[in-house]
Amino acid sequence: MAGRLFVLVVTSDSRLERQALCAVRAAGCLPMLGHADEDCAESLRRIRPDVVLIDTIHPCATSAGFYEEAAGLGARVIALAPDGRDDDA
Repeated sequence: MAGRLFVLVVTSDSRLERQALCAVRAAGCLPMLGHADEDCAESLRRIRPDVVLIDTIHPCATSAGFYEEAAGLGARVIALAPDGRDDDA
């Protein structure tokens, strides 16, 4: 599995989650989800992803601490704006 990117998908929208998981797999990357009982920071520390896809509507998307922690782990963050909310991203 060398060279494969680990991608953490952060969203509470089940439709967007399914789409993101399919897109990540199609790109040859390994999609990951946080556990139901952990917050975003815990997921970051446990998974140590290369990339984070985060829904702009998710509460973690407005937390500067989340982005700082992701950067500290070397993860790139990509914001997903569902349902035409591109301006939010």
